[in-house]
Amino acid sequence: MAIREEVRNLSWQHLMIRETNRSSQGQRLSESRGMEYRESRAYVVGDDYRSIDWRAMARSGEAYTKIFSDQQEQSATLAIDLSPSMFFGTRYSFKSWTAVRLAAIITWLCERSQLSLNCLISSQEGLLRIPLASARRNLPQLFSTLSRLSDHSLPFSDQKNGLNSLLVRSGDAQKPGGMFLLLSDCLGVDEDSNRLLGNISRHNKTAVFRINDQSEILSWPAGSYSLKLKDENFLYHHSPGKRSTALQQVQSAVDKRVSAFSSIAASQLQLSCNQDLLEQLRNQQASGHDAG
Repeated sequence: MAIREEVRNLSWQHLMIRETNRSSQGQRLSESRGMEYRESRAYVVGDDYRSIDWRAMARSGEAYTKIFSDQQEQSATLAIDLSPSMFFGTRYSFKSWTAVRLAAIITWLCERSQLSLNCLISSQEGLLRIPLASARRNLPQLFSTLSRLSDHSLPFSDQKNGLNSLLVRSGDAQKPGGMFLLLSDCLGVDEDSNRLLGNISRHNKTAVFRINDQSEILSWPAGSYSLKLKDENFLYHHSPGKRSTALQQVQSAVDKRVSAFSSIAASQLQLSCNQDLLEQLRNQQASGHDAG
């Protein structure tokens, strides 16, 4: 498969190189570990004496060390937000399609790392759950579902943003000590969103992948725009240097909400639907090395 070949040279570090201040509170992705016994092997000088397998040593007369799996890297929940706001993009692709492609990359990384993965999707069809305990067998089902749900030609109902419903379901399904990965534009965040993500982050390592369009974060080109604010439609005429107080207030409020929400996670990565996804991930890794 094409995605599988593209992922060959990618690693988790390409997706989780930006960490917030919560990392210092035990949420660091590379340090938070569980203690699930896997096997015992012959003792090697330098092994932690606390991991000695005394029973095996009593049976064999030789020293053995217990090996523990990283319990937090054995299971993951991939939460994909396909709310109506995700079906937008000024060029290259819709945010929804970028989310679908990123989901495919993450899924292949989980399969390669032998992680048990649960996928939760919030869409106009409601909340869907696709368990991927056997990734190779269930991947075609996941990709087919994501392709269908990301079809921008489907008619939209009066569905509200489904982010909070997705977080509620994820909190119920997520086992402590796992990995939680959220793919969303985060435009539907509110105080409840912060509380819900905070609950998940207390016992899991979390990553928020915010997918946006450049028009949502950069200055708009000169022109006339039809806008809707608080159920009121109006025509906004924008020219270089001109600033709309109403528009500024809306953008500022959204930015503050999204920043507060994303900072709860141990890792956050901002991606654009206007550029090639793989190129962005590789550039993120390169910039991370340069910063280090």
